[in-house]
Parts: sequence; structure tokens; C-alpha cells
Amino acid sequence: MSTPLAPADRPTIHVVDDDVAVRRSLAFLLEAASFTVCVHASATGFLATPAVTGCLLVDYDMPGIGGLELLRRLRLRGTSLPCIVITGKKAAGMREAAQALGAAAVIEKPFDCEDLILTIRTALSPT
Repeated sequence: MSTPLAPADRPTIHVVDDDVAVRRSLAFLLEAASFTVCVHASATGFLATPAVTGCLLVDYDMPGIGGLELLRRLRLRGTSLPCIVITGKKAAGMREAAQALGAAAVIEKPFDCEDLILTIRTALSPT
């Protein structure tokens, strides 16, 4: 059994999803896995956050700025934050487009909680 990380040692996971129930459930899951979680109801709200670190978990399909557009804007800013796109839709070419923008992974809903946590830990690992 691993020792829980102190709050200062916990990576921050930024959850960007327009669905409040998804944000709450992901925050609960990720905090239980020893991550610090910061939730954002929109990409616009996330973009207003200064100097973020950690990992981004973003929904593909949101009103206004969607997940891929958020990735595009982050890359234009020169931000190298690891990003994981979550989606409930199968859109032709979406996975390839997300990976071309530097997404570490694309995960379809519903997803396995342990797989999500492993994917986040992998994205946070230095290469």
C-alpha cells in the first residue's frame, strides 16, 4: 500500500467539463487517488487561470470552446501541459486531431476509473 502524498506533493488535475455531475464525480475519484483537483465549468474559465501545472482532463464536446479548440489555444500559447480528452461521442478523426494537438490520450465515456487514473499518471510521468 502506498503512502498518501502530502497536498504540496500532489499533482493538480484540471477538470474542464460543462456537466456539473461529471466534474463532481471526477473530482471525488481523483482526490481519492491522491491528486489535487481544480474544476472548471468551461474552457474560457480554465483559460483565465494563470500559470497552471499538472494535467488537463478536458471534455471534447462543450458549448463555446470545445476540448480540441482548448488544446489548440494552449499550444498557440506554448503551453506543454499534458492533456487527456474525454468524450461521449465517436467523431470521425477526433482521436487523430486530438493527438496531433498533443493530447496524451483520448478516453471514451463511460471509462474505467482505474484506466483513467493510470492514463493520468502516465501523462504526468517524465519521458
